[in-house]
Amino acid sequence: MRLLGYEVSIPSLVLAMLVLALVVALGVSVATTGAAFAPYNSDWQGASDLRTTADKSGVTSEIVTEMDRYRTVDANDSVAFVLAPESRSASDRATLRAFVEKGGRLVVATSDADSGNELLAGLGTDVRVVGPTLRDDVESLHGPGFPMVSSTANHSAVRNTTGLALNYGTALTVNGTARPIANSSSFSYLDEDGNEAPSEGESLESRPVIASQSIGNGEVIVVSDPSVFINVMLDHDPNRNFVANLVEDRNRALLDRTNDGVPPLRAALIWLRGHPAGPGLLGLALVGSILAWERGLLRRFGERGRRLLPGGRGAESGRGSSPGGSPGELEAVDREALDAYLADRYPEWEPEQRRRVLGGVITDDLERDDDATVD
Repeated sequence: MRLLGYEVSIPSLVLAMLVLALVVALGVSVATTGAAFAPYNSDWQGASDLRTTADKSGVTSEIVTEMDRYRTVDANDSVAFVLAPESRSASDRATLRAFVEKGGRLVVATSDADSGNELLAGLGTDVRVVGPTLRDDVESLHGPGFPMVSSTANHSAVRNTTGLALNYGTALTVNGTARPIANSSSFSYLDEDGNEAPSEGESLESRPVIASQSIGNGEVIVVSDPSVFINVMLDHDPNRNFVANLVEDRNRALLDRTNDGVPPLRAALIWLRGHPAGPGLLGLALVGSILAWERGLLRRFGERGRRLLPGGRGAESGRGSSPGGSPGELEAVDREALDAYLADRYPEWEPEQRRRVLGGVITDDLERDDDATVD
């Protein structure tokens, strides 16, 4: 069949399509991730919509992969999101606290009573995560595991967020100078025994699910469920309003991925943006590759590499005596071996006819070897 003016066989076309599919799949795999809460994960449990919502609010979103970024960014102009944090070192906790003290807004969303409370204590907050799942059989979004906020305080972060929903989150204890700014309904309970129903000792009452505390010149906002910010939950308007409120008075949103980094291709792009010389070096590499291809340097390099491999040209594979043999020696060995082969294969040929055939073959082959070794 003909395609774009060229004759293409069906097997070749199928092979080309398979190669294209492989390249696309590889590109997707190095540019995206399946990790929960990741800003480059567009699946239901990812946080790509968090980044999109920030961008639509006129805020520049930035993925943070190194703690040093918190030391160099303008804290007064930034809000940082730390979702489902794993255990952090004392140095990391001190860096985050310094960011807040300089005027930064830090949103910590966690339902883990271990690593979450470790970070909250290191930040110097009076807020702690309770741990057991908070359920509500009356005021919920998709069922008891999705309890909704029923009351909010006078705080800009929770404006127009009544009805904000958790997704199997928990509750908070709030003491000291911290204050709750959003609460569950009076029908909510902590499922201590995990039987998904109110049991003896599991009281129905309103509980804090979002809290705020000023530290230095900044603020820490604690959310009792990181799933508030995943893609599927940001389809719920109160949840999306919450994100918009958190970023509205800032110009930069930092999305923390210091635990597990970002996909390889994204990491390369972030590096290029952060290094002024990066695009120039990439351009030089591309231009150099094109020039090398046009001048045949890549082909010559490949030919040299093949000669060094076992069985390659010049190796002991039946054609020559050694890689360092001279053209004359190689020609003698080749002619003798080929003459014996032709005599056996074509016994009807006269010796003169075999000599004429061998003369053409060996001369052409040696000329190709000479061309491939020109510097």
